[in-house]
Amino acid sequence: MLKRLDDNNFQGFIEDSFYSAIGFYCPSTQNQDNPKKLIFIIFLH
Repeated sequence: MLKRLDDNNFQGFIEDSFYSAIGFYCPSTQNQDNPKKLIFIIFLH
């Protein structure tokens, strides 16, 4: 889900992305997943 970024929800978007990064990064370290794919998933989450 894409969110519209503006001054009102930008901080919340960054925080959500940070916690999403924890969920996706930990398993992908074992699978040697592509980091660019990881970033792509985070920003679309």
